[in-house]
Amino acid sequence: MPKILQKYYLLAPALGSLFFSHTAFAACVNPTEYELIAPFGTLSGCVDLTKYLSGMLETVIGIAGVLAVVMIVVCGIKLMSAGSAGGKSEAKECIINALFGVLLAISSYVILNTINPLLLKKTPSVTPVIIAVTTPPPPGPAVSALPIEAGWYFRYIDKKGNTTNSPRYDTQQTCAAQMKAQTDAGVVVSNSPQGKLECFQIFPASQPLNASEAAVRTALCGNNSCVNQKPIGINNHACRYVGDPASCTNVGGLGNASVITIQNLQTACGCNIMITGGTEYWKHNTHAIGSGVFDLRWDGDATILANTIKSQGSFKMSFSGNHRWLYNGFWYTDEVSSSARHWHVCPVGAINTKTGSPYSFCI
Repeated sequence: MPKILQKYYLLAPALGSLFFSHTAFAACVNPTEYELIAPFGTLSGCVDLTKYLSGMLETVIGIAGVLAVVMIVVCGIKLMSAGSAGGKSEAKECIINALFGVLLAISSYVILNTINPLLLKKTPSVTPVIIAVTTPPPPGPAVSALPIEAGWYFRYIDKKGNTTNSPRYDTQQTCAAQMKAQTDAGVVVSNSPQGKLECFQIFPASQPLNASEAAVRTALCGNNSCVNQKPIGINNHACRYVGDPASCTNVGGLGNASVITIQNLQTACGCNIMITGGTEYWKHNTHAIGSGVFDLRWDGDATILANTIKSQGSFKMSFSGNHRWLYNGFWYTDEVSSSARHWHVCPVGAINTKTGSPYSFCI
């Protein structure tokens, strides 16, 4: 360790004692201040940390100056009294070290104050960061999910602005009468899932995929044949085996929702309906057991049937120039471009059981 640092290192305990011997943790009016036991330099009474550090730094610099003068005097006397060249050299080094100590004390203050004048402040200057807290808007009116029990319903807006479902009704006529009564009483009726102010139907769960041909035909027309019957019939007998190329139509596994839809459609139009395509998947790429897809003939009472679908359904443009309508949860596509024009009908979101994805014309 250089001699100059050795000398000031030996002074550190004394300076530390000087620094702390004048402080006491006495109670002052301001909780950020503390009282000095005895006056020290320009400091007395209760002082805060900023004043204390500034005063101590000034005092230390002053003491360093006094010590440097004393050392210069002492070393000057040694220089004059030294008889040898070595003694004179040592005295000169002592004077230089004393001057260096004063310069070190003063330059440290200048350097620190130049870097940041706030280093001796008791309270750091920190620019506050303002974080804007956005209060989310209150939630809007709730919309109830569709009911799951089979029956007829309408939707209305309650006193809190929420869209909810009416009680369940067994028939469309009863539902329509109740909806009118509520409207007359001032209740605001909301749109059905089809986008109209009307009653809508929730269908029962579909029949099992293995529902027999005879059971579905009986459900449709009252017997296990249905061939060319009215008001609901099937254009031909059932296929004798999978892959039967004959002009046959299968409805086994069609699904209860599709059966009820056909019956309700016949009631709505008051016309005769003929089923020309069902679950014979090997003859139709877009038909499958359990998909609920079926075809209706475009002849005979086709005009009445078409007017019912077009007047009560929501019009949509489909692909290849064909038009389609959304009516009571089913898509009705008028396949004009087909060699045998017919209505292609499928439930909304029907799944292609071959690929596992929705049919493009059912979404």
